[in-house]
Amino acid sequence: NLHKALVYHSFNALFDRLPYLDPYYRNMLSKEFKVNLKYNQRLSNDMSFSTDLDYIIERGSLIPFIFSERPETIDDGVSLLAMNPLGIYRDRIQQGFLFSSSISLNREKFNFLLEGNLSFIKSRQHDNKQFVPQFEMNSIFTLQILQNINLISNWYFRGSQDAIRIEQVYDPNTLVTYTALPSYLNTDCSLNYNFNSMVFSLDFKNIFGQNQYFFDEYYDDDGFKISVGFLYKF
Repeated sequence: NLHKALVYHSFNALFDRLPYLDPYYRNMLSKEFKVNLKYNQRLSNDMSFSTDLDYIIERGSLIPFIFSERPETIDDGVSLLAMNPLGIYRDRIQQGFLFSSSISLNREKFNFLLEGNLSFIKSRQHDNKQFVPQFEMNSIFTLQILQNINLISNWYFRGSQDAIRIEQVYDPNTLVTYTALPSYLNTDCSLNYNFNSMVFSLDFKNIFGQNQYFFDEYYDDDGFKISVGFLYKF
């Protein structure tokens, strides 16, 4: 399949993905051209396989970066306590291959899904830097232990990627530097008990206590967490 589109990036749409977005962000456009090859196969009555190969060319790709400059009217004491928002940088052109694949297994007592992405999309303007994760893998395993008790396990691995740094946004001669966001593994596990219209849960998050890096200087270092949940279905 061939796909060519003009993509409109509104503030509301970006805010859903980037809640730390600079409030002065202006709506932007990007152009995307994609060639897609898809293959789906049912391996058995309870197992299926899917794979996609995309070649993507995107002009005006949006890259988040730490917006560290602040107006001079802000008091220094307040500025130290304030959180730097994410600015948006428009890359001239990014292109490359994206390989995606998934396999699912559905049985009476358990379900298993494994999916992954392998990306070779790089920036021409920035020495083939890769501003998206090179490799991502996600798996979900659901097991019915008893009639009303379920175990859900989720494993997510995010590979390393490059990030951009712009020290002086309003200076046309400023130097652009780069940093690397390290990879991490996030493992969650949840034990659910269903009783009539109520669901009780015991949740274990980030079992291996790894730092999770989302953007440059934006990361979760809270480590391993345990929580108890309750849901009532009306």
